[in-house]
Amino acid sequence: MSYFAKEKEVFAKFTATIASELQCADVFADSTCINEASRKKLITAVKKLNKDFDVVALYFYNDNILDRCLTQNARRSGRARVPDEAIINMCANFTIPKKSEGFKYVINVLEDDIYKRYC
Repeated sequence: MSYFAKEKEVFAKFTATIASELQCADVFADSTCINEASRKKLITAVKKLNKDFDVVALYFYNDNILDRCLTQNARRSGRARVPDEAIINMCANFTIPKKSEGFKYVINVLEDDIYKRYC
């Protein structure tokens, strides 16, 4: 079976769970949205289910992020290990989130002081 065979079903359940939980709590949704198109897909889907919420982008990026990811990945084994090529491609295609995409705040967890103040 293809890795993406159930992508639509999984995505629908993921966004429905987010919207449901937003009824009573803040939600942190961990998703690898490496570019504006993938982030827009997630924000649009969840806002259709619950439009009254603020979206904050937390991202992890600095100049040596690729080396850091490859080093951490090398420590993994079995199904937990991601092919290095996939990590390299994701880093190459990553774009930094912008408020104009629909975020209330955009926070680089590795560098921004705002994150350090609140966490």
